[in-house]
Amino acid sequence: MSASLDTTPQEKSREAARTRRRGFLYPAIYAVGILLGSLVFSILAEWAGLTFLWSAQGVHHSETMLATEIGYLDRDFRRRLLHSSPAELAQRVSRRVQDTLLIKTGFSDARRRWLLPVSPTESTAWSLFKRAYRVLDTYFLAAANIAGVFSVRLLVIALSLPMFALIGIAALVDGLVQRDLRRFGGGREYGRLFHTVRRYNSPLIMLTAFVYLSIPVSLHPNWLFVPAALLFGLTLFITAATFTKYF
Repeated sequence: MSASLDTTPQEKSREAARTRRRGFLYPAIYAVGILLGSLVFSILAEWAGLTFLWSAQGVHHSETMLATEIGYLDRDFRRRLLHSSPAELAQRVSRRVQDTLLIKTGFSDARRRWLLPVSPTESTAWSLFKRAYRVLDTYFLAAANIAGVFSVRLLVIALSLPMFALIGIAALVDGLVQRDLRRFGGGREYGRLFHTVRRYNSPLIMLTAFVYLSIPVSLHPNWLFVPAALLFGLTLFITAATFTKYF
């Protein structure tokens, strides 16, 4: 009996440690999953567009997207960041991503060999492979460009986080003030509204990031992030204002 009592606190401590690890690990895994999923979806969307919508533009569509995304930063984010402008940083990051995918992996050298004319001395399998690659070459180059676009958009998201934080803090403070007014004024509870709205705080940010990272066309960040930040502030305000009056 005493041994059982001695082990119970240890088991509780281990369970609490596992719970804390899950609390830190699950959000990180969820965020990484959102990023990887949006990258894969954006590449697939670009490939679908190459096949059905902008086949005449070819790889120039993704190249134009990359230039447009960097242009947004150059025009609207002028404050210097890490001894360079956000546009310069975005250019370096996207170039590094593309160099890693195309050059450091050896893909660029292999691509030149694969695009050489088919020789009569080559095997049938190699000839078929080279013919197939000629069809798919645009898709691989577009995927590398989309990876560059993805990196630029990640930088835009990082630059937009302070806006979400400021709006969220203002909404939270205002909501808590409304909660205190309701508490001391004998107002009614809105438990169902509180439990409904609070579930959308984190998913709203994740959904905004997923949509922005995945769309296969250029969209100015303000058209997406400003409404999303205001909606995020509204959900925080409602969550704080409808929190229970008594602890």
